[in-house]
Amino acid sequence: MKTIRFSLIMLSALAMITIFTVSCGNKADSAFGAANVLKRVPSDAAVVAVMNVGQMMNKLNYADFKKTDMFKDLLKQANQEDLKKILENPEASGIAMNGQFCMFADNIKSPKEFRFGFILPVKNIKDLEALFEKAAKGSGDSPFKKIESAKGYKFVKGNKENNEFSIGWNKDILVIIVNTNSEAKESLENIFDLKKDKSILSNKSFKAEKAEKHDVMLWVQSDPIIKTLKEDKSIARSLKMISFLGLTEESLNGNTMALYYDFNKGDMQAGLSYNMNKDIAKEYGIIFKKKMDTDFSAYFPKKNLSVMTMMGLDIKGIREVLKNRGFDGTAESFLKEANITLDDIQKGFSGEIALASYIDPAAKDATKEQKVVVAIAFNNSTFLDKLLEAPKSMGGGEIKKQGSRYMSSTNKEVQGIVKNNVFVISNDLSILDQIEKGGFKGNEAIEKSAYADMNKGWMSVHVDYTQLFASLSAMPLGRNSMLNTNELMKLLSKYNELESANAVVSTEEAKVIVNLKNKDQNSLKVLSQIMNKLYLDRDKIQEQMGEDDMEVEEEVEVDQSL
Repeated sequence: MKTIRFSLIMLSALAMITIFTVSCGNKADSAFGAANVLKRVPSDAAVVAVMNVGQMMNKLNYADFKKTDMFKDLLKQANQEDLKKILENPEASGIAMNGQFCMFADNIKSPKEFRFGFILPVKNIKDLEALFEKAAKGSGDSPFKKIESAKGYKFVKGNKENNEFSIGWNKDILVIIVNTNSEAKESLENIFDLKKDKSILSNKSFKAEKAEKHDVMLWVQSDPIIKTLKEDKSIARSLKMISFLGLTEESLNGNTMALYYDFNKGDMQAGLSYNMNKDIAKEYGIIFKKKMDTDFSAYFPKKNLSVMTMMGLDIKGIREVLKNRGFDGTAESFLKEANITLDDIQKGFSGEIALASYIDPAAKDATKEQKVVVAIAFNNSTFLDKLLEAPKSMGGGEIKKQGSRYMSSTNKEVQGIVKNNVFVISNDLSILDQIEKGGFKGNEAIEKSAYADMNKGWMSVHVDYTQLFASLSAMPLGRNSMLNTNELMKLLSKYNELESANAVVSTEEAKVIVNLKNKDQNSLKVLSQIMNKLYLDRDKIQEQMGEDDMEVEEEVEVDQSL
């Protein structure tokens, strides 16, 4: 059993190591393009993930990574010589580290059962088989002691007491199948003998060029997942309740999503594109605005900004959805208490709102360090008047206007001001003072590049990591039974190499760009350096997290017993 576990760990480690692997190869000299791996993935796979190791090899120098304390300790802890050899040189395993690795999930035999497959490109079949031969010579009942041959490939399968995997290989690819009750030969044959017109490359919704372009891509299609769910009678009954949302079961089919991630010089980028069924798009796409119409930039200063978010919803579309679901009457009844109607909201509220959080390092009272600004765009003053009268109509506190300011009779530390059909509320009165004078401009306002990106979707977020860490460190959280949050945040901020992030969600895709302080190195290499620093100071971090020494010792004992 130990030999089986070791063999699987060795193979799994290959994929994990590639996250940190860099060699002298590049995309141009890669003999293993994404299509060569993907042509073995069935077209009806529910999930397909591709890691372009060849591209990532140009972004982190493995020779430098091997010099880190984290790697040196990992090497010391590797009890097996074969594992040490692979850590020193991953290609000693026989796997092509300048190619693409692939993972997929599908249901080959029964809709009730998913199988998970891993496909890796082979560079040197002799090195790979030498690894298996050594595993076969080890103690225990190793599956590699019973290598079988099939047409065009060799394979092994788990023993009766451990029959959840099968491994097949030839001179081109290594295939690992996990969690399947199908016969090993049948399951592997389905991969090795797969025709191109039956592969994922024949699926029109799958974009092979994107799989090859990005460092990492994860693609999901709904049809096989829904098919599996329908096999469970209790879930099938629940799926019928989707009619409550104005959709049919067919609306759940034909939906795909693709998530990608790229490590670039000075930044990291992630994106999520989605292709929804036309029924879903028709019913709910009307809720979201294509882009923001209101310019909020003059109401948000750049200084001390930690987080800002904006959102724009189509009020007419929301009202139509409520009407189609029969909820418009309920909404009218609820709003009646506030003396507001759906007509008032549709005509008076633009559907756009912005919110930001600030940290004031000069504040002596920690509870006053956090400042918040909220900006709400409206179409006419009549609606705003009704909105401000709503708390009083519902039996709450009264909001009065004193000069140009709006404030509650019970709390004058939070005030509001109207400027160009935008109602701005804040507990930082100096910000309201500046808005009253004309707002923030030039270098005082939120950065133009950041705001320009935020304006492109119906929802967006901007984060300044330096200010965010300072904000979390200053919050009056103190120490609880689990950890000292303040001190931990202060400690982690020392390792922070992140500068800022922008996330934008449009009706077609969601995109996130994380900018690093270091503009001269690839983000993957910077991340490895951060991990090594964290590793070196793991005792300090553990201390701040309030770990009990006794618990740590017991945990180590358990690990050794395994």
